[in-house]
Amino acid sequence: MRDIVQEWIQARLGVLINMSPESFAQSVRDGHLLSQVLRNYELITEDQLQTIEQSDDADTCLLNFKNHINGWLSQLGITVQDDELFEIANSKGTAALNLFHKVYLELNTKTNIHFVAQQRCKYAAPIEKSYDIIHWQQDHLEVLKNKCIQAREEYIEYVKRQNVGDFLCPEFKSEDVATDARSEAESVDLTYDELVDQQRYAKDMEKFVPDPQHESYRGEILAAFWEKVNLDEEDTFNKHVTESLLKQSLYEKQMLEKLGEVKYQKHTMLENQLVLNDAIVKQKDADFVKKLLLREKELDENEFTYYLEKERVLLLHRKIYKEKLRLRAERHYYMCLEAVKDIVNASLKEIEYKKEFGEEPTQKIVEDTDVPEEIIHLEIDRQDRIDEKDFESYLAYEWPWEMDNIVIDDDRLHEMYRGLNVLGCTVHTVLVARYPYPPLPQKPDLANITVSACVNGLPETSWLPVLQKILEERQVLVIEIQDAINFCVNAYKEESKVEVDDDQAEEDANKGKGNKGKDKKGGKEKGPKGKKGEKSKAKEAKEKGKKVDKTVQTPRIYPCEEITLSVKAQLGKTAHEVLNEGMFLTDFLLVTMFVEYLKSRSDIKGWVLINYLTTYVEAALLEEALTGLPVPGYDAHMSMCKSIYDVADLEKKVDEQVLDGNVNFRKSKLLPNPVQKPEPGFYDTALTAFIQAKLAAEDTDGTDPAPTHEELEDEEVDAIDKFYSDLGCNYSYINASVGAGGKKTAKAGQVGDKKEKPKEKKSTKSDATDKEEDKTGGKGKKEDKKNKGKKGKDKEAPVVIVHEDKATQAPEEEEYTDVPFPDDLKIALASFWENAEQVYKEDFQQVFFLKRIILDAIMPFVNYVTQYMHTYISRPDDKQTYLREFQRTYNEFDEDIRNDEEFKAELHCRIYEMKEKLIEMCDRRMMEAEQERVILIGKNWTPRQFIELVNNYISAFQIELDLCVDSLQLLGDYYTGMVTKMPNEDSMKKELLPKLDLDDPHIAGGINRLLQYVDDETKDNPLKPVVESTEQKALEFVDKIRGTAESVMKKVRGLFAPEGKGKKKPPKPKKDKKGKANILTLFEPDDLVKQNSEKIFEEWACAIKGETIRVALRLDLLKADLFSNLDEITETTQKTFHDIFDQIRTRYQNEVASVTNACKVLTRAVEEEVKVQEELFLKDDNFFIDPDSILFTDKVPPAKPLAEFESAVVFTAAQLDKITDVLLDLAPSGYITRTCFLYLVEDLVIAEDGPISVPETWKQLQPNEVNSLVARLFDDVEYTQWRDFILYNLMVPFPNEDELFCMRKIFREYDPDSTELITDYQFLTTPLWFEDVVEDEIRAKLLKLLLIKLYRVRGNRLNYTAMLLDLSKDENPVRGFAKALGVSLGKPVCWDKNVGEQFAAEMSKRRKIHEEIVRKQNEEHQDNVEMTEDILTDLVDHTVHVCDSVVIEDIVEEAAVEESFQEEVQGECGSFIAKDYGEMVGEYGCEGDYDFTNISINFEVEPGPSWPLSWHAKVQNVEDRSFRETVEETYEECRNPEFNGEVLAHEFLNHPRFLALIATTSRFSVRIPPQIVEDLLAEREANEASGGL
Repeated sequence: MRDIVQEWIQARLGVLINMSPESFAQSVRDGHLLSQVLRNYELITEDQLQTIEQSDDADTCLLNFKNHINGWLSQLGITVQDDELFEIANSKGTAALNLFHKVYLELNTKTNIHFVAQQRCKYAAPIEKSYDIIHWQQDHLEVLKNKCIQAREEYIEYVKRQNVGDFLCPEFKSEDVATDARSEAESVDLTYDELVDQQRYAKDMEKFVPDPQHESYRGEILAAFWEKVNLDEEDTFNKHVTESLLKQSLYEKQMLEKLGEVKYQKHTMLENQLVLNDAIVKQKDADFVKKLLLREKELDENEFTYYLEKERVLLLHRKIYKEKLRLRAERHYYMCLEAVKDIVNASLKEIEYKKEFGEEPTQKIVEDTDVPEEIIHLEIDRQDRIDEKDFESYLAYEWPWEMDNIVIDDDRLHEMYRGLNVLGCTVHTVLVARYPYPPLPQKPDLANITVSACVNGLPETSWLPVLQKILEERQVLVIEIQDAINFCVNAYKEESKVEVDDDQAEEDANKGKGNKGKDKKGGKEKGPKGKKGEKSKAKEAKEKGKKVDKTVQTPRIYPCEEITLSVKAQLGKTAHEVLNEGMFLTDFLLVTMFVEYLKSRSDIKGWVLINYLTTYVEAALLEEALTGLPVPGYDAHMSMCKSIYDVADLEKKVDEQVLDGNVNFRKSKLLPNPVQKPEPGFYDTALTAFIQAKLAAEDTDGTDPAPTHEELEDEEVDAIDKFYSDLGCNYSYINASVGAGGKKTAKAGQVGDKKEKPKEKKSTKSDATDKEEDKTGGKGKKEDKKNKGKKGKDKEAPVVIVHEDKATQAPEEEEYTDVPFPDDLKIALASFWENAEQVYKEDFQQVFFLKRIILDAIMPFVNYVTQYMHTYISRPDDKQTYLREFQRTYNEFDEDIRNDEEFKAELHCRIYEMKEKLIEMCDRRMMEAEQERVILIGKNWTPRQFIELVNNYISAFQIELDLCVDSLQLLGDYYTGMVTKMPNEDSMKKELLPKLDLDDPHIAGGINRLLQYVDDETKDNPLKPVVESTEQKALEFVDKIRGTAESVMKKVRGLFAPEGKGKKKPPKPKKDKKGKANILTLFEPDDLVKQNSEKIFEEWACAIKGETIRVALRLDLLKADLFSNLDEITETTQKTFHDIFDQIRTRYQNEVASVTNACKVLTRAVEEEVKVQEELFLKDDNFFIDPDSILFTDKVPPAKPLAEFESAVVFTAAQLDKITDVLLDLAPSGYITRTCFLYLVEDLVIAEDGPISVPETWKQLQPNEVNSLVARLFDDVEYTQWRDFILYNLMVPFPNEDELFCMRKIFREYDPDSTELITDYQFLTTPLWFEDVVEDEIRAKLLKLLLIKLYRVRGNRLNYTAMLLDLSKDENPVRGFAKALGVSLGKPVCWDKNVGEQFAAEMSKRRKIHEEIVRKQNEEHQDNVEMTEDILTDLVDHTVHVCDSVVIEDIVEEAAVEESFQEEVQGECGSFIAKDYGEMVGEYGCEGDYDFTNISINFEVEPGPSWPLSWHAKVQNVEDRSFRETVEETYEECRNPEFNGEVLAHEFLNHPRFLALIATTSRFSVRIPPQIVEDLLAEREANEASGGL
């Protein structure tokens, strides 16, 4: 921070500040230095700067900040607290440095122009808002001025006619008279009509005869008045001139002061630049000497480094291959795992449904549960998905809309499909007119190029200069792809230079001596080799030594300007960045750079590209770039580079290039599309020749003849050879000397000669004549090629031309009428259809949604009724109380009277009376239950659901009818427009179908009878006849609208004259039955329409018929589905209420039987003269005798005390509790010295009869082994955290992230004030993570009590945060640290590197999109500001010219429009990143309550990110730094500039330095003491065995 502030102050003010804390605080305490910085940014004026008083008095310094500087800083949004001001004024603390750092962050990215423009924007904003009002006022003012001028002219004419000038002095002219008259009129405030009346009155008046004496007085008065006016005007003019000169002089004085300041700053910057240049020169000299000294050492180390790097690369490739196999296996595993999960989930849902409702789920329920709810987080999104799925099923005639549900003839289906095809052709024709196909790409301007060839397969390129020299006569350029790369990279380096020094001319002269470019696959620069390379490096070093003494540099651009790169430079920049990253250049980038290179070489007539176009993808991209046409059969989506992670990526790749944005709008979702996109007739390649250099076989020595056409056809060729073979430009050069050094080369004439065989065009359509020529002349061509091959034996480089003609037979398609008519009408019809289709889709989705809501409410209602009635039937009663009282009274009788017969008879009578009373209770309960069932039915919930469902389907009927009307209207307008070039004037009206009343008593009574009466044989739903009648009305309306459409067609057909009658005279408009004239009769069809008239009306009639059949079919399907749903709902609800009736009856029968059985038991006890000791129970409808519940009081044996299970290795909870008591007494803070803890453990192990016992295995340890045990458990430090020893010996698994955050959430609910304390009772009632894992319940309860004792703070409260932090351990210490960090922050922290990199990539992509949006908004805002400034300038200029004595002043006000806008954008961007990635990685957290975070917001809060480490980590030194300093330094290095300097958690946690630090501590690692004890004993046995041997 200090270095940044120091460099900033030095750059802005040219002064060097001592940044030591005491000196810096003393130098800035009065605020003068801060005021100079604000003055440098033009935030304050020079006068405001002078108000700052330089002093060492603390009170004066404090007043400077409070009275002046605080107000200036508020403009930047910076607020300084009073305590901070006190520290700054008294030179205490680091408050001054923090304040300067805040000011630096606000002003670093801004310049003086920013604040000037900000003020101007503030002035322009109100004027920009009132722009329309200003223009209105200007226009209104112009109208008033015109009226006044007109009145003035009329009045002047009046004055002239009255000769008023004869009575005035000679100095006054007619204009003065008119002015006086105008002023008088204005002073009286007369209207124009009143002035005209006065003029007429003046004409009627008698002529005025002036008095000579009065005339002389008048002249003297006017002369004196005129002199006074002249003097006043002269004084006013002098006053204004004086003020203007004074302001001008003040402005010039300010400009001179500003120029002086700029000059002083310039000298200061030049001096600093000289010092900096001297330092750079000295550093370069030192580096040069160091390089010379280390040169020999580096040469020796290079060979060793080479072999070491080679071995490392081989090992890396093996690891990559192994990782690839692992990722593939992992992908297969997760794929199978997801499939198994889906199957298990489906099975569980089916089982739950069976368990809940007691029946198999219907197909509708299964279909609804198929929606992947794990992907959809909001319920509304899930409903929309289901609506779309139902709508697609409805359109595709899928379940439940199969055609098998209705009866329909195949002929009608055929007619319907034919009609829908015609309607689809009509709709897609108008949609294509509204959304036309995009144009083809533009072809580059390479008119001079006549020869273009590609040569592949040349292993040696050293002879290319010879080939270039041979082809220079034909102006053919030999090119390697490296040349194009170097061309663009050099252009980028040249254009990106900011400064030009005095030696620029020398650099331009040596420009051609640069290094060669980088190839595509290696990405490395090719430099000179051997001694030449050494000389060149020495020469470069010598030249650098000469150039370092320059002191003057001229800037190309101003610092505030941006470098504008050309196209080639932009490509070079991209290539440069990609190659520096060590990655490959893409095919698209290489082809684009090659085309730019060709454009720059306008002096050539041809080119030969060497060793490029090695794949079909490269060839397709180059062809498309040169011809401007897409390559037939090439799919750009298949050309994607694969990495090892592609095999593990299960998500679909999204194509970022949208080739055609209107492709979805051009297609109807309801109708088939018989209209296909037109394709070009043929494709012609841009290459003259594509040459493959091949080596001849070794045994032939290059003398064998070239392969014939038949031999090449038998060979297996790749895609690129086949592509150019089809285009007729594939050549093969076979020679044994191609790879031998390259002296024998192909003839240049084969590339540039125009006499070679012309290419064949690749056609996409078949041609019968070509086939005949192939049949007749094919043999001759083959024989000619064979002869050419034989003659080629004596030639140096025989060439074989491979050519294949391919023709495909186009499928026969039905042709539709294509008669042109106005595009405006097509666009209007397309808009009409889009609206109709959108309404149809949305309405049907709403219908399906309501249908689903209605049907989904049935099962909850049934379940509610069932549970309610079950509860009501099973409600408690008094039978058990009555029976218990009778039994208690019976047992109270003495034994001596039980054998009395009269007493027995009395008891039998009492038992009978009890039975009658209990049965009476059962009867009453049965009647009440039945009455409640009837009440539930009488609430009419079920009939309302039935009626709502029927009304919903009637709405579907209405939607189909509306679509039918819209379709027939579209057909009428389309074909009428095709004939008459205008739409049909008659519109088809729609009709509404009647719906049912929800409270219809007739329907409600019929449905309730079905539910109430069990023995009623009527099973038909009363709504079915209503639906039948509604469908019949809908079909009648379809017939009616069909007749209307046919009448329109008949009316249009009447425009055509019968054959043989010749031409008719233009008919007059006919009138229909209503007397309305038919305007269609005025139009005469053109010849093309007359020729296709029969086909037009045939298609029209076919479409009308098909649409009506479709509507009737849809209505039948809707009716069938409605009947199916009505039957299903009727059956379900009827079965529910009937089952309830059966349940009531069964319950009554069981209760009566239970009462009877209870009376029988009592009767038998009376006869046997015994008491009934076991209690008799009448529970629900059952009777039983509970042997555990007796009416005699017996002693209950005492329960055995519960004991915890003891182990030979693991501590019991009681043992750990005693050890905890001892440690709490010794070290209540939790930290104990290592020595003391070691002695304590040794005492516990050695003492046999001590108060604290240990497991038997621990007693076998010796003192040296106890020391090893402590060393393996804890770090080698002076103090040890003894609570970890207790936690390790709990022998329960440590909680994971989800369990930690679940516990933290529960504890936070108990702690609303965030005190981090909860009570013992709250902790005991909280379920912990190990309670389900520990089998011994006693041990689990004791462990919870032990945790309370470990973290008890005071009284009955414990610190749950400390407990959660101590439990943040894992086998991976990094993950344990992430747990602790997440517990502190309240959100899970990403520690996985792969997940974090996915997050960074996704956020970078979204940030680029957001920055582009902000850039466009800023550009739009800048355009508005410029426009407002122009308007303001024009308004000021107009005001200055119109009005006299106008003074323009600048009003300085505080404005922060642009800053607030940028802050708002930044704020939105920051929240956008945190929110989206929290939703992206939702697998962390407890039940979705915690959003995942990868940006640690509170990570920079003091004392820093090292707080979770042990106490010794903050004082222990590592390489002369403490742990804390090392962690903080690592934290600063991990700041990511792409995320505004934030630190990404996964980058910090996986940093090598942090991994090394975290490995030195066991604070976050898991230790298992019993395992360590067993290992120590095993090691001792092994040592004893080896010693004995």
